[in-house]
Amino acid sequence: MGYVVETYKLTKKFGDTIAVKDLELKIKKGETYGLIGPNGSGKTTTIKLLCGLLKQNSGEIFVLGKKVPNYHILPKIGYMPQEIAIYLDLTVRENFYFFGQIYGLSKGNIAKKERDIFRIHRIERKQK
Repeated sequence: MGYVVETYKLTKKFGDTIAVKDLELKIKKGETYGLIGPNGSGKTTTIKLLCGLLKQNSGEIFVLGKKVPNYHILPKIGYMPQEIAIYLDLTVRENFYFFGQIYGLSKGNIAKKERDIFRIHRIERKQK
């Protein structure tokens, strides 16, 4: 049986701080797996590495059989960050385009989704 998540000697450092060291992880399809530990133990860093949001210092990561980072697998990963899920230094439109491009949407599809969300939530766009 194949694994949906595999890591081999996965290590991530922030300066002199080692957040994740030589992590070996194998998760099978249908298996429920939890990362449990105190603050600062590397749980969030590990998740960000698995999603390709951070680059590891060493080791290998495979998700759904593809080497990470691989933006083609992003639409198949469900990740809800604990911190704010938008960038405050970007406009609303820039946030739409940034995340739309991450998920491989065309500019036309991003614009359509933006219009749909604005309509659903009854938000009026300000014209410049």
